[in-house]
Amino acid sequence: MYGGILNFLIAIVIQALAPRALGARWGALELALMAGILAGALAGCRWWFRRLMARALHDAAQSRELRARFSGVVQRQQTLMLVPFALLLYATDYASLVVGPAATVSEVLGSALGILPYLLLLCAVWWEAYPLHGVLLGQDGTRARFVVAHARMELPVLVPWVVLMSLSDLVGLLWPAGMARLHEEPLLQLLYAPLFLVLVGIFLPVLVKAMWGCKPIPPGPLRQRLDALCTRLGLHVGEILYWPILEGRVLTAGIVGLLPRFRYLLITPALVETLPADELDGVVAHEAGHVRHGHLWFFLFFFLGYVCLLAVFFRLAEAGIAWWGIADPEALRRPRVNLATSAALTVGLLAVLFAYFRLLFGAVSRAFERQADAHALEAIGRAGPLTRALERISAFSGDIRDLPSWHHGSIGERVAFLHHAAADPRLLTSLRRRVRLLTLGFAAGVALTGSLAVALHTGSLGQHLNRFVAEHGLLARLNREPADLNGRFVLANLYQEWHREADAERAYQEVLRLDPRHPEALNNLAWLYVTSADPQRFRPERALALAELAVAIKPAAHILDTLAEARYRVHDRAGAVAAIRAALTRAPENRAYYLEQLRRFETTAGGQ
Repeated sequence: MYGGILNFLIAIVIQALAPRALGARWGALELALMAGILAGALAGCRWWFRRLMARALHDAAQSRELRARFSGVVQRQQTLMLVPFALLLYATDYASLVVGPAATVSEVLGSALGILPYLLLLCAVWWEAYPLHGVLLGQDGTRARFVVAHARMELPVLVPWVVLMSLSDLVGLLWPAGMARLHEEPLLQLLYAPLFLVLVGIFLPVLVKAMWGCKPIPPGPLRQRLDALCTRLGLHVGEILYWPILEGRVLTAGIVGLLPRFRYLLITPALVETLPADELDGVVAHEAGHVRHGHLWFFLFFFLGYVCLLAVFFRLAEAGIAWWGIADPEALRRPRVNLATSAALTVGLLAVLFAYFRLLFGAVSRAFERQADAHALEAIGRAGPLTRALERISAFSGDIRDLPSWHHGSIGERVAFLHHAAADPRLLTSLRRRVRLLTLGFAAGVALTGSLAVALHTGSLGQHLNRFVAEHGLLARLNREPADLNGRFVLANLYQEWHREADAERAYQEVLRLDPRHPEALNNLAWLYVTSADPQRFRPERALALAELAVAIKPAAHILDTLAEARYRVHDRAGAVAAIRAALTRAPENRAYYLEQLRRFETTAGGQ
């Protein structure tokens, strides 16, 4: 299941960052390329499973090995299907022709169509895996039921993502101003993410229970034993359920839910049928260990860390794109630049995703499994019930005892740990210390990442980054179009707003070189000269000349205000009063400012 979560996270990243070109058109070549990618993926999948089936039919040793690795083989094929999925979205205009138009109508519709090809490829994997499963493990259902069973197991992973997209659509429909505010305020977005994760973590189990078709274990000896065991272990759950994952044939158990009211202990029918009572107690005690040590809350915290990491990644990526010189929209509209940018972002984000989940989450998850095993050892009082359960599960699942697992560790490793811990309790103390250091270190990392995310989006650091992106975006635009007068004027205004007077002066002079009668550039440069605190740049006489020329071209209120200030600075008080009165006759707004300027000039003039 953890591998499926990682695959879906990767698929979501791929579809979210897929390039969308303007002006894309349907055509025979485009359709042929899309069909060719999908057909090639399906043909490769069929060839691979038939090859494995032939090996299983003709070699008993190969059959035993494949029986142990069947789930891993299917999972690997699901991962490999990300390759043709990425090719479809990056080598064709699928995102432009299908996803883009749908996303303008509904975010959830666009996202659903974006990931739909991957879902179809997964169905193809399960369809082709069915005959191999029959050869290795036997079949008691149809091919369609096999596909549906896998879909019911895997697809609930997408529920939080779909809910988030649907919520965005709903808020945008019912409260457009609120959605606009959310997009404009990075801090609100950062606060929205943890709130959403907590709500999903609390209520998702209810929906997942329904999607998996879980039913309460009915009253009887088994239910009485499980209720008594949960009471003895201090495990509070809303319900104990049969978990019909893959039609109930899998030997496993699990626990979901942050709060007791919405927490469910899940046990597959095959596990109940296979394990003796004491061994089932060991498995339940293991699941209780996850609750006892707060692992479920920590996993929620882990996803919060990923949200913070995404916020940092995209902010730094934004700066990197600006530094690369393609930050302005015009550059990103070019197909090759758009594709290269999307591909670079996708590769970078997938590297972050892999490192965070496969490496870091894998290490944390394995440590938590050991801690849950240790809890079962301490709660039951001996290692035997859980170790025998693990050995029995490995044997009935195709001798998977030594099969590696990046998130749990192998069953052999877990059994060995339990035997050693039972003989030497110091190992339990060492484990507790290691898990404590691991969780504290990770919590500190998430706190630092979250702080960095907030700093990069708000405050002085966020402002500096905004300026960097804006400046380099305009510079990239001007490098391609040196005669872009409007771009140069906007850059000059930004420099003046950021109090970079030397840069602003040069930028306004460049605008005036291209257009000596640009009234706004004349006015802004005059204002810079007349208000500068730098003695070398305070040039009121030059400001007066520029302002007079600007007024002659465009006698607007704000330009007359600049002229009044320039006259005031060269001690022409009467001229300043006359100019500001002229500004007042042309000022439909902000009249309080102009009246204050008039009082200032008249008071000074009257005092002379």
